Amino acid sequence: MPNNSHISFELFPSKAHLDNGKLYQAIDEIKPHAPKYVSVTFGAGGSESYANSLTLIRYLRQQHIDVVPHITCFHLDKQAIFSLLQEYIKLGIDRLVVVRGDLPQDIQKQTKVSFNYAYQLIDYIRQISGEQFDITIAAYPEFYPGSKTLQEDIDNLKQKINAGANHAITQYFYSIDAFYHFLQMCHDHQITIPITAGVMPIANYQGLKRFSQICHADIPQWLDKRLAAYQHDPVALQDFASDVVAKLCDDLIDLGVHGLHFYTLNQMSATNAVIAKSSKLQSILTQQKNQRNQQAPELASITQLASR
Repeated sequence: MPNNSHISFELFPSKAHLDNGKLYQAIDEIKPHAPKYVSVTFGAGGSESYANSLTLIRYLRQQHIDVVPHITCFHLDKQAIFSLLQEYIKLGIDRLVVVRGDLPQDIQKQTKVSFNYAYQLIDYIRQISGEQFDITIAAYPEFYPGSKTLQEDIDNLKQKINAGANHAITQYFYSIDAFYHFLQMCHDHQITIPITAGVMPIANYQGLKRFSQICHADIPQWLDKRLAAYQHDPVALQDFASDVVAKLCDDLIDLGVHGLHFYTLNQMSATNAVIAKSSKLQSILTQQKNQRNQQAPELASITQLASR
């Protein structure tokens, strides 16, 4: 029986002199998986980061990989975003991830901030492009750190959906219960858009701790203690961590999750270790490979976008 879930991956642009080829090695390892798409994040370096993102996006499209770029609220004005959408259409891109993004460190010097919140940016994209792009937003099973109450968290999510978002990808988590109850909450509040689960494979204990503090993601105590015990034994850590994340993925698939989105951090070793331990993930990837020959939907022309 076919599984309706899909698998996708996330990459971020990196400067060549700092990367040592890791990014392109990751792409080489992703390509055989025939991902549903690869999302490309946008860093905190202003227009330079968008230039780096475009370089990566163009390369992925040359490799015949479907790309979903991130767009954030800061650094680009409305005209720059309009031009960026035109470039994406040229590249055959019809889906975006729209997030607020991190506040620039030099926010007082910023003169190009046209949007303060993701829903405002979503509304603008819909105004100028209609339904040309599917718009994916961020969702938080363990709640957005900036929300003071549960109701505020729900209201923020619904505000983005009402502005025109039609998919969501979650922050990563390690508790299937957190995701299950999040889905229940969405159902109770008539939130019906497809929700893809964000998955963070574990490659390094201290790195995960730092990243989780930045993202306000919870590491359950039982997992934290076990990872800490293995942190000086990389082989044992990867074996244990890949077991944990593979089991989480299997549980999500059994739950009927719309998709699984792997935050690779530009290194595929931990992700591949998880895939190797899950026959359910392997089955989905096999289905995706068999579907790659399907023709992509026809995209609007640049002229059509400009006339809206």
